[in-house]
Amino acid sequence: DVQQLDEERRRVGKDDFAVVDASDFNEAGGIYSCIDKLFAWFRHAPVAYPGASFYAKADDDSFVDVARLASFLRPAAGLPRVYGGYLQYDSFVTEEWRHCGWSA
Repeated sequence: DVQQLDEERRRVGKDDFAVVDASDFNEAGGIYSCIDKLFAWFRHAPVAYPGASFYAKADDDSFVDVARLASFLRPAAGLPRVYGGYLQYDSFVTEEWRHCGWSA
């Protein structure tokens, strides 16, 4: 819950996570929630962190090897609009929240 996250942020003294306005799995379900969170984050990040060289996203159940990520990103420093990651496509029928296709 957001109140608990705010309390943790104050207690630890770090602002190393962000809460974005996106649907939760229980609200919209399945892959739609993942897509919604991804798009919400990439709308939020440049506004919240305008001077950042890179923006990254991970869920709370992910482990990020920061040193390895930094070495992966270093060659892209200074390049505009670089995307690094695994891109998947998912189609769904919005009226029914039903998947109708998947590709990687």
